Formats: sequence, structure tokens, C-alpha cells
Amino acid sequence: MTDGTKLELLAPAKLNLALAVGPARASDGMHPIASWMVPIGLCDTITMQRLDDSEESLFEIVNDPAALRVAPIDWAVESDLAVRAVRAIEADAGRPLPVAMRVEKRIPVGAGLGGGSSDAAAALRRRHRQTMRPAPVTVVAAHDRAHHPPGLFGK
Repeated sequence: MTDGTKLELLAPAKLNLALAVGPARASDGMHPIASWMVPIGLCDTITMQRLDDSEESLFEIVNDPAALRVAPIDWAVESDLAVRAVRAIEADAGRPLPVAMRVEKRIPVGAGLGGGSSDAAAALRRRHRQTMRPAPVTVVAAHDRAHHPPGLFGK
């Protein structure tokens, strides 16, 4: 059983106007970055609907039929950044928070436009609005280890 409320959010791509990459850290091999970025009009669409506590979460990652460049979605659903963001909120809550989530990809995969990170930010914002729990920014950033998703603090 669902509560009937579907929430939809656009997750915009970002364009780096300036980017500096530092040397790899010895501790984890990650490179620190400094970036000046702006959102652009190209967006993925995230649709979420809260499910009854007795149900399992359902996740779907698909290419938007209007996408200019379609790439295979060849990763496990649980490794998708938006799904990982939802799982981070569940971990923070200490219990499952069942949701049906559909990610429609228009941002080209692997193009450096931040699609996956923007999807994760949209999922965090929506789950926060649904659960009224603070978005666990530090949990997601530590889990992702790459960077704070662009758009995390947007509308």
C-alpha cells in the first residue's frame, strides 16, 4: 500500500567553469578538487513515492526516451548513487524507509556532467521532505567519498 503521493524533482547537470585537481592523497588515493560549477538545463528526473512500512523498496534506473545520448545502464541498482543516498538515510534512521524510486536519465552517463551526483542530491532532498529527517550529508559524503553532490543544498 502506498500513500499515493508521488514527488518529482529535476536533477540538473552541472558544468565546471573552473576545475583544479590536486595530487592523490596517500591515505586513500583520492584526489582533492576545487571546482566552480553551475547547473545547466539538462536534467534527469527523479520520481519517488513512499511505500507502506511492510513493503520493500523498489528502484528503477532507466534512460529517458528523449535522451540525446543513450548509454547502457550496466551497473547494479544498489550501486547507483541515488539508491545509495536513500540507503544512507535509512541507515541514519536505523530502519527501512520503503520507497518506490524511478530515475530517468537524460544526462549522459560518464560525461563529467555530475548526473549521478545530482540524482543522489535530488534523492536526499526528496527523502528529507518525505521523512522530515535531516539529510545525512556527512553519511552520504563519506559513503560516496568523491565529493558532495552538486545541488545538495538547492530547492
